[in-house]
Amino acid sequence: DIRFNVASTEGDGALDRLIDLEPQYNARRRSYDFETRGIAYCCRMVSEQLGHEVLRGNHYERIHKVKSIWILMESSQQDSNTLSEYAIREVNHIGECAYTPRTDLMSTTMIRLPKDDEWEKAKNPPTRLMELLSTLLSNRIAPDEKIGLLENKFAIACTSEFVKEVHDMCNYSEMIAERSAERTA
Repeated sequence: DIRFNVASTEGDGALDRLIDLEPQYNARRRSYDFETRGIAYCCRMVSEQLGHEVLRGNHYERIHKVKSIWILMESSQQDSNTLSEYAIREVNHIGECAYTPRTDLMSTTMIRLPKDDEWEKAKNPPTRLMELLSTLLSNRIAPDEKIGLLENKFAIACTSEFVKEVHDMCNYSEMIAERSAERTA
């Protein structure tokens, strides 16, 4: 997983949100519930903050929002090309409270992509986001072809630094595949 912080674009630019990015290959063979695990990761990111600035003086208003984003590659045809968010929300069962609590502290997002060769078989039509992520994460598209698709299909300017990073990323995935093949041989 990849964890990073996002600063606010408003005010003093202070830390606003903690992000956990979880790419998961071969989502069809999962041995656990990704959605529940994503929610658990959010809970962990909130609780990690309690030992720092929050508990010193009971400043719960200082808890930063957390988000866990899961990119599930090779999802089932039924689930492919879907994006779902799981979050806390207020439900008033009797009356309506005048105070608005911070229920937006955490959310988990699941982005479900099909296998490279199953776009036509997926139940849901692809969106531009799904196509972009699938292009970036595909192990069947050569680095130079990816660059061409990013520039021509998605109108993303590819600087020389970006091109180098794409090549490095593709070389890294090739290394992982080779090591995996060596272990099974």
